[in-house]
Amino acid sequence: MKKWYFLLLVCTAVGGWFAYPHAYPKVTEFIESGELPWTGSGSAATESGADDDKADAVLAGSGSPIPGSSRRTRTPAKPPEFASIEEIVGNWKAIPATAFPRKTKLKKAVTYQISGGTGTLTAGTEVVALSSDGAGNLSVAPNETSSLRGLVAIDDTDFKAVLTDVYKKFQERKLAQFNAAQAEIAAQEPEEVIEPGIIDQPSHPDPGMATGANTPMPAKPVNLDAATRAIVGEPPLQYVDGTVPLMIRSMESGQVTEIKPEMITYWARIHYEKIDGAHYWVGRVDYTANSIFGIFPTQAKALMQNGKVIKWIYAGSEEPVP
Repeated sequence: MKKWYFLLLVCTAVGGWFAYPHAYPKVTEFIESGELPWTGSGSAATESGADDDKADAVLAGSGSPIPGSSRRTRTPAKPPEFASIEEIVGNWKAIPATAFPRKTKLKKAVTYQISGGTGTLTAGTEVVALSSDGAGNLSVAPNETSSLRGLVAIDDTDFKAVLTDVYKKFQERKLAQFNAAQAEIAAQEPEEVIEPGIIDQPSHPDPGMATGANTPMPAKPVNLDAATRAIVGEPPLQYVDGTVPLMIRSMESGQVTEIKPEMITYWARIHYEKIDGAHYWVGRVDYTANSIFGIFPTQAKALMQNGKVIKWIYAGSEEPVP
């Protein structure tokens, strides 16, 4: 009995040894076939539901899901399209709440209630429009902190001209930002963006390595002298789906309010830049920015040093992002 049991163990071990090469093909074989098992790509990933596309990886240290899974393919940007001001404000009957408070001047005198009587704001007085009643009237006050209120027809103020001028300048600024960003991106794209495929993957197929969205992306090689390296530190961690945990934590902490992780449509590869004489690791994102005039595709950059986001700026114009 013991002999048969020993023989069975030997056969099992030998069979497993011969099967091992078939269960774990050589790296070169996977590269030739295009099936990289440690990335979840290939037919096996398709059959299992393509885990890479589920964005269910967890941001290290934060406990929150990483948004933006598989956002490594950039859709060519188009110039922003602008609706008319009348469309945006619903023919001045549906003015967005974000358009208030806003300074405006009275064309006619306005009466308001005060303790024991009434008061008057004369024509030409600058007041603050606080809201619209949806019927063509504005609620106004002498200033933002005043408790006094008056109701005035929007046509008895210069509010339409003020908001129209703001919108015109907004369009000019957005177009300038877009053109500057596209010029910058076009100049950097060949070096900055990695092609999908083998170059976008880890350098070794460790079966125990993290897979899918939270697989680390190899840092882009860059030669920096010791002094510069001391300023910028090591490149921030970036995953193969493009997401950068440091940038996500910056957004979630409120360091930047215009950009939210769920708004991002593309993550460029981390690269080094010298901006205004300072050295940074730079992470660029494409995102949809909300404004009182609608939603517009925008590009911004996080400037990072030694594990911290120093600031966010718009790509191209380098204006600060709120």
